[in-house]
Amino acid sequence: MSDTIRTATDTKVQDACSLNGQPLSNRSVKDIIESFTDGLGLAAEVTKSRLDFRTKFIAEHESYRSIQGTEIRVCHNLQECQDRDSIEIDCYIHGLGGNLEQFEPLLRLDDISGRYFISMDLPGFGKSQDCTTYDMNIITDTIYSTWKNIINDTTNDSFDLLNCKINIIGHSMGCYIALHLFQKLSQEEPDINSLILMAPPKINIPQLRKGYTLTQFGLYTLSLFPAIFDYYRTKFDQSKGLQSSGIRDFFHNDDPNDINLLYRKLWQYQNNIQIKSRSIIGYLRNWEPLNWDVINETVSMYRDSHRLRIMILGGDGDHITPYEGVQQFFNAFTDNKDNRLECLKDCGHNICFDAPEEICSIFQNDIFQK
Repeated sequence: MSDTIRTATDTKVQDACSLNGQPLSNRSVKDIIESFTDGLGLAAEVTKSRLDFRTKFIAEHESYRSIQGTEIRVCHNLQECQDRDSIEIDCYIHGLGGNLEQFEPLLRLDDISGRYFISMDLPGFGKSQDCTTYDMNIITDTIYSTWKNIINDTTNDSFDLLNCKINIIGHSMGCYIALHLFQKLSQEEPDINSLILMAPPKINIPQLRKGYTLTQFGLYTLSLFPAIFDYYRTKFDQSKGLQSSGIRDFFHNDDPNDINLLYRKLWQYQNNIQIKSRSIIGYLRNWEPLNWDVINETVSMYRDSHRLRIMILGGDGDHITPYEGVQQFFNAFTDNKDNRLECLKDCGHNICFDAPEEICSIFQNDIFQK
């Protein structure tokens, strides 16, 4: 890569990861960080200061869609689309308890690079409405319907998802959903350029099998009394502030002088305390395992007529989905002619917040340039 191109690329990455001027409160990131005291009272403090953790970019691109009777928060830039003949869209799917904001550096990089993106809060998470069931197949249909709704609406019904080139990008549980969605979409013949799977879970999680009686009984009991889980999370975990499991286990980096990192930890914590236990339990009870024989057959058949890139990424400091499991996930794909495994050094589970510059550089150099 020439020095000129590298400089341009680095500038885009820096701009995408910079938080200067982004909080809707109009306070500086440094002032926001210094105004909070970590520990027992942090949850109450961040709850009162929500505008500190609402960014201008997300606010400018978010909206709500009624999909199958559920209000879904979405974030996209398709309203800026001028070319109706052929567009490429990066479609993001977050993980268990996550939300669209966890992709914020990549969404901004898309926008800066003149690319199109769609991200959403899955039902029951972020600011999307709860739904009556969290069956993974129904969630997959909801995602598909949301994408189609956005594309048709922003193009005055003159375009369709099947006319687009799409990159499906999943994080954590979103990797499972992404593969279920790929199987669905591959039957309808859209042009899927890439499957990009970040910090995927184990290739199989036997404890979440429908026939695994002990786990299912425990989840069923919690579904009847979700307040038990809420009480544990509030009193015994979130009371620890930035030392709670949702921060400690999701971030590897701990530089006290990195104000952007500290802000993103507070941002993640502010989102964590809003997660509903009922939704977490619902997704776990309805977990749909991956049939790797079917997935590999689908990948091979799809590659007979399309180019499909598969990229798996994981952090070597991830305690939620350790890198050894990420490697096994990569090796589960038997057709590996256009597959790539990428290890992010000194990175935890929340890849986009823990190592935003690194993940943005990978996308800019290896995804956007292909």
